[in-house]
Amino acid sequence: MQRFLRLRLVLAVALSTILSCLGRIALCAGSLDPIDLRCEYLVNPLGIDVVIPRLSWILGSDSRARKQTYYQILISRIQKVLEQNQGNLWDTGKVQ
Repeated sequence: MQRFLRLRLVLAVALSTILSCLGRIALCAGSLDPIDLRCEYLVNPLGIDVVIPRLSWILGSDSRARKQTYYQILISRIQKVLEQNQGNLWDTGKVQ
């Protein structure tokens, strides 16, 4: 039970970091920006009670005919690992 609670806490902190970083990553990729970032239908949740959370976002663009072709979500305890496009806790891989 204690392991599960610790995992929930680590996941909640990591998700908060992901949701805040996702926008910055997309800005580097061009003019297709994720907005209205959510985890389990909540904006910036302090904690969640599911092991595999649902993440969602809406894409905003300043031009027409832009679309998302894939996504990849990385979770890491160490910022430098994320900067190398790796996740030591969770990596969804590229999802079409």
